[in-house]
Amino acid sequence: MNTLRIKNSILYYTVNIKNSKDVTFCTISALPSEDYIYVEWIGFVNEIEASKIACRKVVDFIERSGKILLLNDNRKQTGPWPPIEKWLGEVWIPAMRNAGLKMFAHLYSPSYFTELSAKTNLRDTVGGIEFGHFNSEEDAKGWLANQDEALPKV
Repeated sequence: MNTLRIKNSILYYTVNIKNSKDVTFCTISALPSEDYIYVEWIGFVNEIEASKIACRKVVDFIERSGKILLLNDNRKQTGPWPPIEKWLGEVWIPAMRNAGLKMFAHLYSPSYFTELSAKTNLRDTVGGIEFGHFNSEEDAKGWLANQDEALPKV
């Protein structure tokens, strides 16, 4: 379900991305009460094209919201990422940077293979975006808040 709402003249939006089996595997939200975009990955994410669609939608959210912080939550994801590592590095990360993203907080999955995929593909600084890796939501949000305060205001 996609939701587009206007509250106090501030737009916020949530979109659910489904795979070929019509199962939601990714939810993306931009809420006016948060300084970051929230991306939640759910279940076994193994379809390459569906994953790319979700990643492109993340870029769209960055562009439309003007938010420069992202909280990427893999706690409900199981299994390894689909084999799109090269695409992530060559297309997705540069697209997020070009859209204005500065900080990317990554919440690890309890699944060993999902965590291994993240550690392999999302290093500390890639393409001008600083990545932080966390096991707790509180730590990830705290890191984003501290980073946001340190960034120059436009």
